Amino acid sequence: MNFFLILIVCAVTCAQALPRQRVPTFEIHDGVLVRTGARNRGNNLRIVGGSDAVPHSAPHKVSLQWGSVRPSHFCAGLIIHTNWVLSAAHCISQYPAFGIRTVVAGLHDLRRFEGVEQIRQVTLSETWTHEDFDGFEGPHDIGLMLFRQPFVFNNFVNSVALPAPNTVPSGVGTMHGWGSTSAELFPIMPDILQTADLVIVPVGTCRTNWSFTGNITDNHVCAGNAAASACMLDDGGALVQNDVAVALLSWGNLPCGFNGRPAVFTRISVYISWINNIMDNN
Repeated sequence: MNFFLILIVCAVTCAQALPRQRVPTFEIHDGVLVRTGARNRGNNLRIVGGSDAVPHSAPHKVSLQWGSVRPSHFCAGLIIHTNWVLSAAHCISQYPAFGIRTVVAGLHDLRRFEGVEQIRQVTLSETWTHEDFDGFEGPHDIGLMLFRQPFVFNNFVNSVALPAPNTVPSGVGTMHGWGSTSAELFPIMPDILQTADLVIVPVGTCRTNWSFTGNITDNHVCAGNAAASACMLDDGGALVQNDVAVALLSWGNLPCGFNGRPAVFTRISVYISWINNIMDNN
């Protein structure tokens, strides 16, 4: 997954010395999400520097799930219209041609459904990734998914607004996700949706932080630090300011927030024309 391309060599070499964290898997039975790969952990696990979200406080949030038998969470996205979900291109392109491909809206706890969730099947022929996305940690990491069965908007499932074209966010944004809560090398995955406020870093500063990659452009937004950071499996989720989604999580550091480096997001305002063109013609 694009989010963790840094320190991957260390991850491989340390794997034999450190125990692996078990990532849970799930299966839907009669509308209930049943954990099949459970691990026993306390309730004090948090997104890096964050906390449990108020239930259904981010009704735009969706979980992208896939499995050959049991679908499980691997990325996030956001509802921008009754029929459309926006996410990172690298997330959408990970859906294989086989298996169970779903998007789940209205979800708070990965362990179980509450009866308010809405599940939609992903049709690969009705997904779009930006034509200039190169499949790695470069710019243009943005994509769309169309669902012919619309989402039913209510207090648990709803859309989020998009920014005006070419606006540049600053200040603090809010991130929700089921990504790793660990600031260490190996992930610890929460069941409950997490939230954290991330400080937006000027692009010039971000270029300095990530100078060895040479991949930071004006199409990016950088946010987070060692105190609070987005992390693995938060990919495709939105950074939100004043109920407007300003950026999509693309990639970052492993461990999360290591050396205070911010996570790297796609700046949505650059792609408003691209988004509108896809939606208007489909």
